[in-house]
Amino acid sequence: MARFRLILAFFALATLAAGVIAVAYFWEKVVKPQQIVVTKIDERKHRKGGPDIELPDLGKREFDAAMALVKEGELLGARDRLYYLLKFFPESKTVAEAKRIIGEINLDLLLSGIPMEGKTEYVVKSGDALVSIARRNKCTVDYILRANANTSPVIHPGDRLTVSDLDFTVVVDASDKALRVESKGRLVKEYPIVELNVPHSVKPPVSTTVTEKVAWYGDRSVNFTQVEYLQAKKWLKSGKLGLMIRAYETPGLRAEPVAKDRSQKVDKNAAATPRETEAPVGVLMDPADMDELFTIVRGDIPLKFIN
Repeated sequence: MARFRLILAFFALATLAAGVIAVAYFWEKVVKPQQIVVTKIDERKHRKGGPDIELPDLGKREFDAAMALVKEGELLGARDRLYYLLKFFPESKTVAEAKRIIGEINLDLLLSGIPMEGKTEYVVKSGDALVSIARRNKCTVDYILRANANTSPVIHPGDRLTVSDLDFTVVVDASDKALRVESKGRLVKEYPIVELNVPHSVKPPVSTTVTEKVAWYGDRSVNFTQVEYLQAKKWLKSGKLGLMIRAYETPGLRAEPVAKDRSQKVDKNAAATPRETEAPVGVLMDPADMDELFTIVRGDIPLKFIN
């Protein structure tokens, strides 16, 4: 027993030593050279007394390395390299493009048949319905249909469906005018907000939840079993009145009868006068982005409004 404990202690020390060596190597080869460059540039700026010296974009090297991995098909390695860039080089000019590529990689992985953490296969049983399958596996009906390339909501016992735990948080960032979908604090995908038109009473910070998902066709709600569903306008409602996420619509003109002056009543039979429609209330998104959000966002996840 004593010999066995000595062996375990030896392996523990060896593992610790390997970790220390790895950290030291990373410090000497990556972090320390970058710090030396920044320090020298700061010294030069101080001696010359001006901010005219442009700092080198230290994140560019990480970005280029990630792009090389993308070309080789190493998507997970490329994504990790880009996450490193976002964490340690947030001032890099490549950050915006890095966020876009991270989002594309994550959505490709999420909606494909590639195995990944949180994604499983569900075998349809007698009596199952898509709604109950989605609820049981913490995903959405739209995700199941899209991830499995199903053009019909009809399922049969024995069908094998890809499902995924969509345990996300939606963050509406007013200062960046961006909506981020995050998983445990890590970016899944970032979308630009076309227009932010929330009531003045809704001031960040706000913490609430996505309470309901609604698809509107005309003046009525529709569900995934109806033919109008694909053309329907998607909404994500929240527990905070006025803080809803919806597709942006180009402002147009509406025709309505008006009185000749304020003292007269409106004649509903009078000729209609075009008037510009008011911008709808909410977080307004590009319609294509809204459809994608509707696919990956559940109706019970956290929603944060920050500034």
